[in-house]
Amino acid sequence: MKNVSISTYVVFIGMVIFSICIVWIYFTVDVVPYEDVPFDKNTALHALNEKNIVKVFYILVNDNGNKGKQIGCGDSVVGVNKEILATTTPLMAALGILLSDKNETATSSYGELRNSLHASNLKFKSIAVKGDVTEVQLSGSFSAGGVCDDPRIIAQLEETAKQFDNMENVKFYVNGKLLEDVLSGK
Repeated sequence: MKNVSISTYVVFIGMVIFSICIVWIYFTVDVVPYEDVPFDKNTALHALNEKNIVKVFYILVNDNGNKGKQIGCGDSVVGVNKEILATTTPLMAALGILLSDKNETATSSYGELRNSLHASNLKFKSIAVKGDVTEVQLSGSFSAGGVCDDPRIIAQLEETAKQFDNMENVKFYVNGKLLEDVLSGK
């Protein structure tokens, strides 16, 4: 009878140790989702949990190009640094931040910035490189606040994309239609 109770204790202690190991692994090992659409095959992979900075672009109304690139209606488009985890798809991460920002204005070192995309319901769908043109597909709907919002929306999206290598010639599509055509009502 003594052997049975000792073996029972050994099994019980083994199960406790195994359970502690499983709990420890669960709370200490980071699982990073697989990103199946690489942004640039030449971009080096960074260590897990390393932070990177991307710029997300907003509008400085009536700045006339003093603090950023001048766009229609006398505004400037300016980049705001945002921290992201290391990724092979920084464009997707930057656009994700921009499209999910539902604040109309934000205070920054530039002053009060406007987000012309705040009322839109857009999602990143895909990216394709065709020769020297990068096509970014978005889905969803726009909510623009007037004629000055059209160049603001275009500038926010384009400048957020153009910060990355090989993005000099980028075209945005919404639900399969060219962004400019969607904004003009064509």
